Amino acid sequence: MKRLFDLTVTLVMAPFWIPVCLLAALALVLTAGWSPIYSSKRRVHGREVRTVIKFRTMVRHADRVLNRDTIPVSDTAFLNIPPDHEVYTPVGRRIERYALTEIPQLLQVLAGSMSLIGNRPLPVNVVNALLQRFPYAEDRFIAPGGLTGPVQLVGREDISDEDRLGLEIDYSLLTTLSYSYRIDLFILWNTVLVALHLRSAFTVPEVRALMMRAAAPVAVPPDELLERRTSGVRFPVAPRSLRLADGRQVDLCEIGYRGLRIVADESIAAGTVLHIPSAITASGHLVAVVCWSRPADDGRIAMGLSLQPGADTVMALLDLLRGPGSGGGRKQGEAAPPSAARTVLPHSLPAAELAAVRERHRDEQPHAA
Repeated sequence: MKRLFDLTVTLVMAPFWIPVCLLAALALVLTAGWSPIYSSKRRVHGREVRTVIKFRTMVRHADRVLNRDTIPVSDTAFLNIPPDHEVYTPVGRRIERYALTEIPQLLQVLAGSMSLIGNRPLPVNVVNALLQRFPYAEDRFIAPGGLTGPVQLVGREDISDEDRLGLEIDYSLLTTLSYSYRIDLFILWNTVLVALHLRSAFTVPEVRALMMRAAAPVAVPPDELLERRTSGVRFPVAPRSLRLADGRQVDLCEIGYRGLRIVADESIAAGTVLHIPSAITASGHLVAVVCWSRPADDGRIAMGLSLQPGADTVMALLDLLRGPGSGGGRKQGEAAPPSAARTVLPHSLPAAELAAVRERHRDEQPHAA
């Protein structure tokens, strides 16, 4: 459905974007010379690195001076060049102002190497800088990269690295788990309005809430409503019996991004590493760490588990949602069919911060860590 959306919108809008593209290219050639197109290698989707094109809005060889290797990481690992920076050419600054820089990438959308809506492709050195601070940054590449995405509705200069990654991962997971063309249509339409200064920029909570409202229906009973918490959205599942790699039997009660809540007959000490069978991870199982443990309503023991980060975790969670026997025929890294779920799955802390996690959850009802 996403590919159909990309092709339909791009072709229908061709009478508008092709003349704009030609005029912008002509203006760049007349004022800055040949070539009006700049190309660079960028991470687009998964581990895939592709050549991405856009208008050359900066002086020549600006990328040799302004890149993540030459500019030390300070407040942000993303490399955002201010729009008033002297490195922009006069015409290039206007192209940037009206968000026309990426219009040539519509040709790549038609070719199928990019999506119309998605997280922006990133240079490899920027990705490496992000991973040093945010090990879960890989998850922004679960969905194909695009010309514009949820971050552009807020503004790259007006959002922190953490909030930006949060929105990007939210979008990636919604696209993977719960895609609806309404999400992309909402982002595309409002990108145009914000770029033309016909409306003010959104806040991060506004974008997240509107994306979720546009997502596909959730496959849980109507009375089991999604719950928004400071650490993200979690959703309940019907108790599903799981057998851990060590033979223990537990019931999966709630699932979230890098977090599970299980109920077991016996307590498992906080900090214990559990192995949950999974057909698609490299070692054949999904690793989780127990963060907290307390009595459940039914007299058994409820526990919160923090999962290992990484894109494989997302696919393994889909397997858990589908139930036993759903993933046995797939190879490692092979994409699973989308699951009907409407959620932005929450982040969790790494195992090294278990003490802080337990302290945070001390007075809360059991939820996924």
